[in-house]
Amino acid sequence: MKNLFSSTASNLFKFAVGVIITFVMTPVYVRELGNYDYGISEMILSLVGYFGLIDMGLRPTISRFTAFFRGGKEPQKSEALFTTSFVLMSMVGVVIAAILLGWSFIAPERLAPEGGSPARYAVVLQLFALQVLLACPRYSMESTFEGQLQYSLKNNVIIFHTIASAVALYYMLPHYDPLVLLCWANVVQAVSKLIIFLWVLATPTYGSNRLSPARFSWDLAKEMYRFGFKSFVQGIASRIETKADVLVIGAIIGPQAVVFYSIPQALSSRIRELVQVLSHVMMPAFAELHSAGKKDRMVDVFMISSRLIVGVLGLLGGGVVLLGGEFIRLWMGPEYAERGQVVLWCLVAYVSLSYLIPLESRYLTAINRHGILARITIVRAILNITTSLVLVHFMGVVGVALGSVIATALTAPVIWAAVFKNLGVSRIRYLREVLQPTLLAVGAMTLAIYLAQHAELHEKWIGLIERAVLGGLVFVVAFYVFALTESDRVKLMGVFRAFRGSKTPAR
Repeated sequence: MKNLFSSTASNLFKFAVGVIITFVMTPVYVRELGNYDYGISEMILSLVGYFGLIDMGLRPTISRFTAFFRGGKEPQKSEALFTTSFVLMSMVGVVIAAILLGWSFIAPERLAPEGGSPARYAVVLQLFALQVLLACPRYSMESTFEGQLQYSLKNNVIIFHTIASAVALYYMLPHYDPLVLLCWANVVQAVSKLIIFLWVLATPTYGSNRLSPARFSWDLAKEMYRFGFKSFVQGIASRIETKADVLVIGAIIGPQAVVFYSIPQALSSRIRELVQVLSHVMMPAFAELHSAGKKDRMVDVFMISSRLIVGVLGLLGGGVVLLGGEFIRLWMGPEYAERGQVVLWCLVAYVSLSYLIPLESRYLTAINRHGILARITIVRAILNITTSLVLVHFMGVVGVALGSVIATALTAPVIWAAVFKNLGVSRIRYLREVLQPTLLAVGAMTLAIYLAQHAELHEKWIGLIERAVLGGLVFVVAFYVFALTESDRVKLMGVFRAFRGSKTPAR
């Protein structure tokens, strides 16, 4: 279990780097590209995300098969897995690249603004095609690292490229065509990562994985596709739910309006990502407890962990609602704050509803009751698109964000019911032990920030930081008082010691 903790720590570090890069570079991208080209880049990325569904759930399947074969089971399949995975994902890349190339030759003018050059946007599509062609086989190798629980090396390579690319673009964007340069930077990153991962995975430390046509197995490919179908169904719904909003805005209002959604989403999505990182370690823990028949222990771990993660959700979500508008004003400018404030509130509500039970997916997957997740996520995605398409005509960008809130509010209770039923925990108990302490802490933080706004604090960034620190400290103290008991701390430390393989009994 040591690798689980080191992997989680590595994921948290990568997350922190991503937050910093986003904070520094987003104003640069918007300034240099302009609202239109920035919106175009976001729309193409969303479309590429949809095209990625062609992988039929291969990425999580590769991780699972890699982990399964690590113990020496079925050595012939283990040898074939790397080449088979690489070839299958390369085929996905070829299909997506062909679609983008065809678009670049047939109708590039669909991307160009009035009076703009279609040839320029044809080049952009061709560079995106090249990037995808290189990135898809790399994804198979990233999944191999994850199956080996070697997140640290993979993340370090990604972090290095992210920082290097950001530094280069910061200085070069003003001197070249910014959109084309951004695409070229992504291509260079894709080439470099592909070469590094191929070299590292060929070393004995990481499995001596080498590409060989003789090792490709159609039987293994069929088995992988069969296993990945459930992940594929969930992936369809999840991609639609998370990518559709940008496309709806770009198609109906125009690419120039996408930025007024993407900027608030940059804040709300970080909350989502952090919750996912924090909950990642819990799925194997639940699976182990479930297999051992330790239901009471699993309930304890679920409740304690949920309380802590919901606390983080409350701290960040409450902070973004209270201070996010001012942050965007200082970060991006008054126009983005004015047009993005209500969008931000809607997106934080959407994320909060989605993770009100942050371990629902981890728990249901661990006990093999996750079929409901796929079914409900599909319904949620359909509702999301339908409500967004209707509301965008009346409320603009805000209507699209509100569509996500409505779809989640209508479907999430079904999943919550499945969790409570399988866990054997009542809604009242969850509300009292998990949600109530966070709500009290958020209330205390809100009062502190409200009082601070009427005090004579510094202006601009210094004043914002002062209010954020004050609110955060008040939240932590209130959460400690209301949420954590001595018994909880003892149980939590016992779980962590068990994961680290410690034989020292909990005090």
